[in-house]
Amino acid sequence: MRPVLHLISRKHDKFKDWFDDRYPSAPERKDEPNDQYSLQHAIKLVFNQWLDKELTLSNWGCGIDERLATGIPQALVGMDRIRCLAGEREIRQLQTQYAINDCLSLTKLMFPVVYDWTPEQVENYETSLQSLTLASLKLEH
Repeated sequence: MRPVLHLISRKHDKFKDWFDDRYPSAPERKDEPNDQYSLQHAIKLVFNQWLDKELTLSNWGCGIDERLATGIPQALVGMDRIRCLAGEREIRQLQTQYAINDCLSLTKLMFPVVYDWTPEQVENYETSLQSLTLASLKLEH
């Protein structure tokens, strides 16, 4: 388990080094050696987008597959059960979207950091990403 934790902390360092190098005059820059950026803060700073983290402390133990019906008391019947099912369905849809957004935001942030993009490349994210794809296709042939 230790190597995984080390890799995660190294990724934080890599982002911090990249961000501090590429955005030296950013007002929200973290200058202290042990300061780290949260994923939500990094997405805000680099892409000016909001990553909703409201469901971080949600009850994930129930699972996100609504067919499990783990959040519905067995004693509920009739309309009470239907209302509870609808609420559970909505919560699980929100949890699913939260998990997708969390994974995709990390992936989105990975490209500028790993490929050492400039702020201009970040600004033109789609074009920069297509350039990477084209470059990798050329390398394969």
